[in-house]
Amino acid sequence: TDVLDMVDADLRTALAGALPRALNDGSPVVYKGLRARSSDGERLVNVTVKPLHVRRRAPAHALIRFEEAGTGPSPAAPAREIDLGE
Repeated sequence: TDVLDMVDADLRTALAGALPRALNDGSPVVYKGLRARSSDGERLVNVTVKPLHVRRRAPAHALIRFEEAGTGPSPAAPAREIDLGE
């Protein structure tokens, strides 16, 4: 089963971009505050796609983590401040 078939359309778009980027770059890709629909309604989630390195080969697998937004920073996804020039 393809993971893209298992998530709603909003997450599918983000994952479709994050998976190849993480595997090609070899570093985690993090999206914060994505909208996701569930049986409980709509929620905001953070999505982390982390390539899994096996031996010396290029990564062929990735760990995908979904966590509700607002649950605090993740060690794999440090928060960055962005100045929007108020």
